This record gives sequence, structure tokens and C-alpha cells, in this order.
Amino acid sequence: MNEKKFIVEYKNQLYDITKFLSKHPGGVNTLIGYNRRNIEEKFLNVEHSPAAEYLLKDYRVKSDNQNFISDESLEVSQRYEVYHINWNAALLPQINQLGDKYSEWVNKPIDRKLRLFKNPLLETLSKTPWYLPLIFWTPIIVFLITNEFIRSPTATSFMFFLNLFSGVVLWTLVEYILHRFLFHMTVQNYPNLVKIHFMLHGLHHKVPFDEQRLVFPPVPAAILSILLYQPIVLLNHFCGGNFYNSRLILAGGLIGYLCYDMIHFYIHHGSPTNKYFYHLKRYHYNHHFVNHDKGFGISSPLWDGIFGTKLFLKKLKYLLKW
Repeated sequence: MNEKKFIVEYKNQLYDITKFLSKHPGGVNTLIGYNRRNIEEKFLNVEHSPAAEYLLKDYRVKSDNQNFISDESLEVSQRYEVYHINWNAALLPQINQLGDKYSEWVNKPIDRKLRLFKNPLLETLSKTPWYLPLIFWTPIIVFLITNEFIRSPTATSFMFFLNLFSGVVLWTLVEYILHRFLFHMTVQNYPNLVKIHFMLHGLHHKVPFDEQRLVFPPVPAAILSILLYQPIVLLNHFCGGNFYNSRLILAGGLIGYLCYDMIHFYIHHGSPTNKYFYHLKRYHYNHHFVNHDKGFGISSPLWDGIFGTKLFLKKLKYLLKW
């Protein structure tokens, strides 16, 4: 028997959760001592969400002898997909067939890789490693800041950094608005929008552990930044002068966006011990697996508090470890 495998029993079914241990929203330390044991009482006492029980099905295994958990008798079971989605094919062409069940389906997470496009080139371009936004946006930010420093040598350091900081703060508001009103809008009644929604954000809720589907691809991010920059430029006509610089605000906004992307990746795949990031990870996981209609702030819960969508996490007697 291979003791490295972590097998648990729940409702007379066996589950191999070995690869899930470090991803468990409740931490790996809460599972210590449950290898080769029944977790039903523990699972129910902690009040897991329906999404958690749905996710557990992804690890179900078959055994010829349920009374004796032997690695030789375990076989990964084929998941029964009640929504009739073929996970061996590209998902995007299948999304519209979900109809009014799209929202229900997309908020039931699974732990597997997702193929979006049938075309190999498009599929490759749809994946984004965590470091790509850094490579793409850092030179642009440096150029914007350096160029403004050269163009306005008489500008005070205070006003220079105030514009940058204003851009960072503005991004946190944009992040909240986009996440709440665009990424979580109701789209199942609009077939033409369902595919767009799935590409923008739905896929992240469906496969939250896929590291290639987490940070925002540079091309759509660039298009979005150009659109969002237009009202900032428009304000320049009304607030122009030494105290307002639209390009520095843009640079600050891009810095805020990069911080958001890196924080988002870290709280999904890191094991934070810092108090702030530890709270953000618990906060964001609650949004993913329990309360989809709250907790829209990712880099900061500031605007959730202001607009009444703040999550209040249960106080724990121990620290979670991932």
C-alpha cells in the first residue's frame, strides 16, 4: 500500500485527495490524521458549501473492495457530468448548450485543466503564465513614468507621486466595479454574452486551481486599459494643470493592476503567513466556494466595506496552512 496517497471515505465512497491537499481552502493542517479514514462527520460539522461537495466528486475513485483501501484496487473513476459537457473537447463551443444552467454550472468548481479552443494556436494564446503580465506591462509603466519625468522636470515630487498613487487607488475601485458588475453579471439569458463571460471570468470560477487560467492575458487587458483611459483623458480637459497628469494616473493604474494580478495568483497558489495576505486568501476563497455574490475585492476589501458586499470570516482557533 502506497502511504503517500491520501485516501478518505465520504458517504460510502472513496476519494483520492492527494493532489488537493495543498489546494484545500481550509488548509492542509485541518486534514492531518484523516488519511484512510471516514471524513463524513468532520465534513458536515465544518459546514462545507455545496460547491465543496461538488468539487470532492472530482477525486472519487473506484475500489473492488470498499472495506479495504488498497492502492492496487483503486482506479480513477470517470466523472458523471450531469450538464453533458465533454471535457475531452473544447469547452467554448459547448457553453451555449447549458442555457439557463450556465450560472449554476460555472459556480461548481472542479480541479482539472480546461481546453477552451479547438484550434491549437488559439488554445495556446488563451493560456497566460503568471509572469507574462510583468514582462508585458513593466516596460510600459517605466516608459510612462520616465517620459513624464522628462516632460515635466519642474513638477514637484509630491504632485508626481500623488498622481501615481491616485492611479493605484483608482485601480482598486475599477477592480471592484469590473469584478462585481461585469464578471458577475447575469448572462445566461443572453447567449451571445455567455461565451464572452466564460472567457473573461467564468472559466476561473469553474477551474480555480488552473494556474494558466488565472492572470489576465495582455491583449484583452491592453484593450480594456485603452477603454478605461479615455475618461481619464477627458478629465484632463477639466482638471488640467500641474496637479493632474492623466499619463501618470494611467501608470499608477497599471501598477495597481499588476499588483492585483500578482496578489490574485499568490493567494491561489501560495501559502501566505503575512497577516494581510493570509486574510486575503481566506477572503477570496470564501468568494469562490461559498459566497459568489460578495467579496469582490481581491487586492483589497476596501470597496466591499463601502458598498455593502464585505465578507465576514469565521474566527478560527488555529492558523490555516497551505
